[in-house]
Amino acid sequence: MLIKRMARITYLSLATFTWKQALLLLPHTVVMYFILASICQHMLMKYINEY
Repeated sequence: MLIKRMARITYLSLATFTWKQALLLLPHTVVMYFILASICQHMLMKYINEY
């Protein structure tokens, strides 16, 4: 019962958080994904050039 209530509270807070903050966080997440992708590409090219 307590676990169900806690899950419901967290779900509702996450839902409201995502609806309110998703548009604000979207550019940041896109930038983070681009940075991670460029780092991975750089490491991959380095690894390929070594072998």
